[in-house]
Amino acid sequence: GWLENHLPPDETAHRRTAVVLCNENLLQPVLRVFPERVHQVNVTKGFPLGHAEANTLVEQGFADLERRGVSLPAVEVLDRLSARVNERAKDICGRPDFDTSRFEDVLQSEAFYLMATLLNRLRIIAAAGRLEVGVSTLRRVVRQIVRQTTVPFHGEPAVGLQVLGVLETRCLDFDDVLLLSVNEGTLPQTPNDNSFIPYMLRKAFGLTTPERRTAVYAYYFYRLVQRARRLRMTFNSSAEGLSSGEMSRFMTQLRVDRNLPIVDLALRVDLDSLLHTPAAVDKPRDLVERLYRRDAEGHVKGAYPSLSPSAINTYLRCPLRFYYEYVCNYRMPQPTPDDGIQPNLLGTIFHAAA
Repeated sequence: GWLENHLPPDETAHRRTAVVLCNENLLQPVLRVFPERVHQVNVTKGFPLGHAEANTLVEQGFADLERRGVSLPAVEVLDRLSARVNERAKDICGRPDFDTSRFEDVLQSEAFYLMATLLNRLRIIAAAGRLEVGVSTLRRVVRQIVRQTTVPFHGEPAVGLQVLGVLETRCLDFDDVLLLSVNEGTLPQTPNDNSFIPYMLRKAFGLTTPERRTAVYAYYFYRLVQRARRLRMTFNSSAEGLSSGEMSRFMTQLRVDRNLPIVDLALRVDLDSLLHTPAAVDKPRDLVERLYRRDAEGHVKGAYPSLSPSAINTYLRCPLRFYYEYVCNYRMPQPTPDDGIQPNLLGTIFHAAA
């Protein structure tokens, strides 16, 4: 494919070639499509443990305990989860087709080992009496640790093709640079400021601001491309989900520079989409009347919640969910205090404080 055609044919030149992943979720797909002539690859980014089968197995164990309403000490919960992980790991490693030289098999075995080590360390803490929490809280603790854990890849930095993230390109120069997924919102990343400190206060006291993060990414980008002899960049033009389908502002700036010879290529992948019939319900004749009645009763008696901003957002996101939740009164399970502050409660607190 495109990646195979744009990699240097000479294996000795791979050491001076960098495949930079602006979207780190592309790591596993990229490793799967490398041509057979690429024998050595040095990956600086680890594989997220949250994307591994081991994490799915642990999440299923927690969900099973919460669904049955089982209340157990943290030590016993961790013992059960460890038993599930170890049993599954033995099944995988004991398969006749398991090959230690195959990337997928090695990755799975490493992920299971890392998950078992994580659960064992938590069990030691729980056995010492320093982790006396319920199942829901323990699940959140495990999720937070897994979110920050990666399965490391062991390679030789001076040999083979280099696969890096944007931040790993600091102080490195390459002759060939392939930047993948150079979309706006990915490079630079969309700011996600979960802070109660107002923007002006953060700026006045020298705290990190979105502009600062953008400037850092701009420096890394231009420093990487300034010494490259050949630069190839790709972006996804389809607007799906949270992706805007727009090229990064850094790509736009390079296009404005008339001194750079730029060749535009449009790649098209023909994929057969899975056709499915969307769920549909018959609209009751008294639907509007029921909504008006529900809103009026909610204001007068407090029997039903009125059409709140959350209800309107639900309708905009998924009208079918709005129908089931606000017309048929099918409610999702109420969150527990261990799940944190819900958006509607946070909005109530904010408006009361304001």
